[in-house]
Amino acid sequence: MHAINVNAGLAHTRANYQLLHEVPGRCRIRVARLRVDNAVRERISHRLSCSPLVSNFRLNPACDSITIEHMGQFDALLEMLLQPSTMLATLPTGQLQKIQNKTIEFSPFSAMALATTALVLGPAGGFGLDLLLIVLTGFPIWRRAVTTLFKERRFNVDFLDGLALAIAVLRREPRTAAVIAMMVHLGDVVRELTARQSRGHMRELLDFQVVQVRRLDAQGNITLIPAQSLLCDDMALMMAGDLVPADGMICSGLASVDQRHITGESVPATRRVGEMVFAGSSIVEGSITVQVTEVGANTVVAKIVQVIASAPVGETRIQNYAEQFADRLVAPLLGVNVAMLALTGNVDRFMSMAIVDYGTGIRVAAPTSILSSMTRAARQGILIKSGHHVEQLATLRGIAFDKTGTLTSGHLTVLDVRPMHARISADRLLQLAAAAETQLRHPVARALVLHAEQVRGLTLPLCEDVQFVIGMGVSAVIAGQHLHVGSARFMHSLGIATGKAAKYLAEAEAHGYIVLLVALDDRLVGAIACSDAPRPEARAVVAGLRARGVAHIVMLSGDREGVARRVADAVGIDTVYSEILPHDKAEIVRTLRLKYGPFAMIGDGVNDSPALAQADVGISLVDGADIARDAADVVLMEEGLHQLLPAIDICRDGMALIKQNFNLIAGANTLALALAVPTGLMSPMACTLISNGSGLLATLNAMRPLLASRKNA
Repeated sequence: MHAINVNAGLAHTRANYQLLHEVPGRCRIRVARLRVDNAVRERISHRLSCSPLVSNFRLNPACDSITIEHMGQFDALLEMLLQPSTMLATLPTGQLQKIQNKTIEFSPFSAMALATTALVLGPAGGFGLDLLLIVLTGFPIWRRAVTTLFKERRFNVDFLDGLALAIAVLRREPRTAAVIAMMVHLGDVVRELTARQSRGHMRELLDFQVVQVRRLDAQGNITLIPAQSLLCDDMALMMAGDLVPADGMICSGLASVDQRHITGESVPATRRVGEMVFAGSSIVEGSITVQVTEVGANTVVAKIVQVIASAPVGETRIQNYAEQFADRLVAPLLGVNVAMLALTGNVDRFMSMAIVDYGTGIRVAAPTSILSSMTRAARQGILIKSGHHVEQLATLRGIAFDKTGTLTSGHLTVLDVRPMHARISADRLLQLAAAAETQLRHPVARALVLHAEQVRGLTLPLCEDVQFVIGMGVSAVIAGQHLHVGSARFMHSLGIATGKAAKYLAEAEAHGYIVLLVALDDRLVGAIACSDAPRPEARAVVAGLRARGVAHIVMLSGDREGVARRVADAVGIDTVYSEILPHDKAEIVRTLRLKYGPFAMIGDGVNDSPALAQADVGISLVDGADIARDAADVVLMEEGLHQLLPAIDICRDGMALIKQNFNLIAGANTLALALAVPTGLMSPMACTLISNGSGLLATLNAMRPLLASRKNA
């Protein structure tokens, strides 16, 4: 651990950094005091911007976290952040002096309280006291304006607010100054309250961490322990009224489980032996014994909270465009304002025009709308990882579906085991194939293992040197023999002749079956046919996408043409790409995205990960492979495709709310400007109420999805 000899407020050690989430090239880190200490923010921002390890980063002070796109590992980033030079030595002299002479910075609530006090005191407090309060509360506004002016060499909306506030102070108009400061800070207060409400929603999902649990030992004895003490593979008894303390599989019993916070299901679901229950759910009726599979931060609901807490919400193109437009108006408005002042000498008109502000309301209302929509989605079991993907999902033009496990149920049934060698029986053929697949999570692998062990009662031998070729098959060594299980294309790539299976393959394809070929020591010894029915909801989901204007819907599959076509026809998809490899999927998605605009990919397997990463929006299912969920931008936490249409609807509602708020802000400010410029009818106080009040109303309007999610909970 590094000991850094600097001010206590700036000192950071390893304990101050926590890795929240990591995928190759990207991580999220929680940083102690990031939200409350501006010096920490400045120090870390400077260090990250200067580091050759970092290509991009975003600070999220509200959640004490940073998202970093990098070319190294977390350990290397941590060592870089912990270097003594990170703290002070590498900072420019001016910035170092600024940090060392850091002035007290009030929270939005403190600044609001000071401005309100100044307004209430009025003349009774004497202008000296009013002046002191207003200067203190105006300091954050002036500092933001000056910082933008000198660092970015441009005017922003804070400059106009700060200018109007300064003039009111110089003219000894304490009430006007107090109203200006109060309305500016009121927007910050509402934004902070919204963030707190959202964090409150998230904390509700983590209530399971503080409950007591009935743990069962091997003799069936019950011990009451805290949920934090549960370990994987522990057995826990849960009864009506209990909050589920961990993710786990039901070993005995039957229960009605309310899991609306996890999956979005509006009514309790019946859960039986062999099915999963998730932490944060509650037992409505019945009792169950559960074998714990994930605890604490590794549970599904904890991961939802983790992603939402550190997700960047203010990065949509529509918001950026609106902010840039608002900032570009500052200089022209200021020029017109100065010219009007020179011609008329009317300082009140000058102040009124300076107060008109198109940008502040946008900066508050847009992220609030995005955060509200993401929180609403999370409470319905839809995990959206950033604000940018809210916009992309709302404007979706096309979507590509994986077949197996996505459009189909993924619960395959073994229909036929056909030996093609005199010395290999059907049971031995199935035993070999299932043994090679035991380490894989693909639906075909699960079907083979289940059929071999539970239907045929076979004991599977151990395999060595297992090698999985994505989208093709698996190779292994068993009892000194080389075993290969996979598609006909896999066998061809290995130089194994498949002529004796040609007729069988043709017949199976005609029926839409999936066929695995099995080879031992480079000789084909048999084939296994499986069937996978389309998901019951798939056809309605495809129709719903078309009804929402998603015109370009395709299916991508590594299966043969006949198998892929049968599923596509059943769910209503016309365009099918069959017999393609994982890198082909990624290239197809890239081409479609460039051709049609925002394009999504939805899949659940390892082989879908390249295409998920290539899409504008990658969507994964909750029971998909870990790498697929990591690569995806949206995760549907309920099994199946039911949540895809609600996800799009929530995102479209969020974007419509942003546009509605933009219109409200633009309309109110334009009205104030129209009355202030030609006639001077608008007083500075009235302009403040209209301009900042419109931003406040827009922010409150942006919170409606949070209220809706609370009502539906």
